[in-house]
Amino acid sequence: MANDEITVEQLRESAELRMVWPGLVALTLFLPWVRVSGLFSAQVTGMKMDLGIVMFVLAVGIAISTLFLEKRQERLLWLIGGILLLLLVLGTTANIYDSIDQYDTQMQGNIFQDAVSIDFAYGAYIAIVGSLATAIVGYRMDGSETGAETVSEESIDEENPREVAEPRNDSQSEEQTQ
Repeated sequence: MANDEITVEQLRESAELRMVWPGLVALTLFLPWVRVSGLFSAQVTGMKMDLGIVMFVLAVGIAISTLFLEKRQERLLWLIGGILLLLLVLGTTANIYDSIDQYDTQMQGNIFQDAVSIDFAYGAYIAIVGSLATAIVGYRMDGSETGAETVSEESIDEENPREVAEPRNDSQSEEQTQ
């Protein structure tokens, strides 16, 4: 059972876990982003937005890049693509908010003002979280070719240079010199 345990390092480097975030953004584009209710009821999905298809292609491209690119290229694509995806999602939600605000302004004083309400739906909120997580994963991703951590010169054991010495604090090094 001990072999089945997953370490934090394995989770951090897990390609399958990373692919969840842009995949989540791609799926949210099929969920409702805007909900209209009142005399009639309607929902608008993310794919029907101006940049819905662009966001879908970008999210799927980021997710499958893990399969085809080297570590350094993959990190760069995830970082730039994640930031671009975040900006597209935030820009689209800002556009939706502006449209809702314009509608509310135009309907003020109208007899049907309270008959129809337009609100954000859950798809927009999930897309914001997924795109933010994609950008964060790109930022936190290890960009080295081997995926191994870097080793400083002080941490190399002088007796056996292939082994990495345990980091020492100042009190231990003072005791060894006396």
